[in-house]
Amino acid sequence: GECKKNMMTAMRSSNPDLPHFVAVAAAEIAVIELPYKEWDDLVAILMENVTSSFDEKIKIASLECLGYVCDRIVDVEELVGTMPELDHTIVDRMLTTIVDAVQPGRPDPMRYS
Repeated sequence: GECKKNMMTAMRSSNPDLPHFVAVAAAEIAVIELPYKEWDDLVAILMENVTSSFDEKIKIASLECLGYVCDRIVDVEELVGTMPELDHTIVDRMLTTIVDAVQPGRPDPMRYS
C-alpha cells in the first residue's frame, strides 16, 4: 500500500528523470498484482496522469508504464503458467488511455511513447 502510493507520488515528481524510473518499477509490480486485483487504482491514476494537465514527462512516464505492463505481462504469464486474466475494465481503461494519448492533437513525444 504505502510503497505503491509513494511510487505514484514520485511519478508526479518535478525531477525530470524520476517519472521514467518509477514507471519501470511500477510496471514490474503491476504485472504481478493487476491480474489478482491487488492494485486496482493504478490504471485510474495513470489515466488521470495522461488526461489531466500534468507535465508532459509525467504523461509520457504513465504511458510507458502502461506499455511496460502490456509487454511484461505476456512474459510473466509464460514464466508462471497460469494467471488470472486481467479484468476487462482494467484492459478497457488501459486501452482508452493509450488511444487518448495518440490522438492527433497530442504532442509527438507523447504520441510516440
